[in-house]
Amino acid sequence: TFGSSVRSTHDNVEMDLWVENGTSETLTGLRTQICVMLKGAVGFNDQTDGNKVLQSPVAAAESESGDRWILTAWERCPRPWGNPAVPCMHADPILPDCPPGQTVKVRGRLWFYEGADIEHEVKRGQDLFPAVSAGT
Repeated sequence: TFGSSVRSTHDNVEMDLWVENGTSETLTGLRTQICVMLKGAVGFNDQTDGNKVLQSPVAAAESESGDRWILTAWERCPRPWGNPAVPCMHADPILPDCPPGQTVKVRGRLWFYEGADIEHEVKRGQDLFPAVSAGT
């Protein structure tokens, strides 16, 4: 069984993704795909990766005006990526191995930033969710 939760706060959106193992075998290699669809986000929906900053575990998209950003990050995300043909950005976590009868989860965040210091915002995401290797 799997599920998710989304909670808004005063300055971001907190997210959880979980898997409950109802089998008799350990579940391993639980890769996910978490897409932030930018098509309806006016000023962010150019079909390009040229407006993206992708530094594990953070994916960020810059507005056409260059002063606003949408960012997302997930714990256990080894490789964020963009898909200019859609347009979207991904921060795809890998869930921990899940023994029989157990539940595992990962946490994520979506937030907005207005300003020029995107490196600081990316660092905030990296501090919240330290980088992991793709084999994790």
